[in-house]
Amino acid sequence: MFGQDGLGGFPAMPRSRVRMFTRQGSGRRGVRAAGHEYAAHPGWGERARQADGGAAAGRQQQQQQQQQQARGHERPAGSGTGGYAFGGGGADSDQEFEASVLSDSLLDRRPRKRAINLALSLDEIYTGGTKRLKVTRHVFDEQQGKSVARADVLEVPVKAGWKPGTKITYAGMGDREPGRPADDLVFVVAEKPHPRFTREGNDLHTSVHLTLLQALEGGSAQVEALDGRSIAVPLGPGPVQPGTKLVVKGQGMPVSKQAGQKGDLMVTVKVQLPQLTQQQKAAVRDALQQQA
Repeated sequence: MFGQDGLGGFPAMPRSRVRMFTRQGSGRRGVRAAGHEYAAHPGWGERARQADGGAAAGRQQQQQQQQQQARGHERPAGSGTGGYAFGGGGADSDQEFEASVLSDSLLDRRPRKRAINLALSLDEIYTGGTKRLKVTRHVFDEQQGKSVARADVLEVPVKAGWKPGTKITYAGMGDREPGRPADDLVFVVAEKPHPRFTREGNDLHTSVHLTLLQALEGGSAQVEALDGRSIAVPLGPGPVQPGTKLVVKGQGMPVSKQAGQKGDLMVTVKVQLPQLTQQQKAAVRDALQQQA
């Protein structure tokens, strides 16, 4: 359609600024130049038919030339102009590069995290309080022009009922390097093993040792709590079988997020058998046989 002299006698437009388009449903063609659309001139079709002279062979040859010319102007996707669409794929690439550099710069300005294990006994977590810790950090000294070690004592308030894995952050109290913000110190709670208690969530588990007489008679037993209190554990009327699990409500670990609330105390009964003389064994045997 577009040759060296234009279309049907009309002056040719520069190919770098011209693109053919077809309006859907009308079959009419127009020109897109410099981002604008123009309607096709009504005389174009008539002059084009006169130029063709009605010869089918001429039209076919002309179409082949047009296809060759169009292929010569085609560009692969992502080449910067997007085929026939004028614009800058390169500009997008520059923006992506700038965004990446900006993102890396922001990440460099964020303080790093330095994790420190905060080992606490079950007694400390049960009662709460304050833990004093000596921390050594490295800080860049501008006068000396080098990093120097500094020892600081931090007081960490321990909240009753904290669970393992709880994190306490001290912003800006870690190492400091030139050109970066000071690191944050992050204390991570770890629970030390206890000789008498184990913990499951907010519940405490322990055991109570009964004499044979206590197990036979029942009643109650005493368990020393983590804070030193004596807790009464009801045994029932007896006899109490070895391995029996007793529950004392509200005598477990404090619930850190619910003031005044505690879990339960789970007590497993263990029976300690006495050393008997032969005469005592005979008496016990007689008593058991009578009940059988």
